Amino acid sequence: MLRYELRSHCPTPLPLGVTMEMPSRPKEPAHLHDCYELMIFLQGEGWCAVNGRRFPVQRGSVFLIAPEATHEYALPLGTSFYNVMFLPELLSEAGIRRLEMLTKRGGGICPVHRLKLLEGLLEHLIRELEGKNEGYECICSGLMMQLLASVTRESGELPPDFSGMPEDELSPVFAYIREHYQQR
Repeated sequence: MLRYELRSHCPTPLPLGVTMEMPSRPKEPAHLHDCYELMIFLQGEGWCAVNGRRFPVQRGSVFLIAPEATHEYALPLGTSFYNVMFLPELLSEAGIRRLEMLTKRGGGICPVHRLKLLEGLLEHLIRELEGKNEGYECICSGLMMQLLASVTRESGELPPDFSGMPEDELSPVFAYIREHYQQR
């Protein structure tokens, strides 16, 4: 099984890597990381499987994948998402509590109108990591805590998994989600 190391994704000594991803292949095979991975989807649809449980992906889907959890995904070309890889040592005690809360949920669905807030935090994180200006470590730590707090506050529960459904039967599921996901 593929295993990705956090250090190869970090542009600084901080245990943090943030990228905007547009997959170049429709399926990422099962793999794991030595760190947490937070995926926030901006567009596209498909599925993401974590520890054998398959969940639908749509705009606003958020997944928090714990270290050593096996995961994979199938996404059409043109899908975009932010990928945040990090270790909890970056967080304060309050941030770690938020991380634990989100880990129990596994993720959620962020309403589209609140997605801009998360995008702004992520873009700020990327700029800080690229600029490495004085104090960037403190700013990145604070932004990560704000990001985790915002994700837990803004996102609802993940939809039920559909691990037992064959892929050709999933299209109606995605159509239903697209049509109804903003209803609460």
